[in-house]
Amino acid sequence: MEAQMKDRGFALTVVGNSITTPMGVYSDKVNDIAALGEGATFGIPNDPTNGGRALLVLQELGLIKVDPAARLTPNVLDITENPKDVSFKELDAAQLPRSLADLTAALINTNYAIASGLNPKEESIAMESAENP
Repeated sequence: MEAQMKDRGFALTVVGNSITTPMGVYSDKVNDIAALGEGATFGIPNDPTNGGRALLVLQELGLIKVDPAARLTPNVLDITENPKDVSFKELDAAQLPRSLADLTAALINTNYAIASGLNPKEESIAMESAENP
């Protein structure tokens, strides 16, 4: 990220730390990420930051690979390998919990999961790791 900022002529200074709550994978159709079959449909946030983050989670889970040149904000066009031929529905992040019935799974930010009554510790079938940038 630092190189990208330098490329654009910005000089950034850390003024404080923040937390990011993990993004979870939720499904009304499967209970285990390994049970996702060919042609699954994933809902992901339609904003560049969280959509990219969702794709990086799926890459971390071994479902897809994205072009490393996309860095922290890949989009669906940056997917280089998709062995299970999964498709993606890009939706407003707040709409993802309500769309679970129409999707195989969705990657949902914790704040929207909790607000919709989902329990991330008990109902997610996979979670973003602490190492995800």
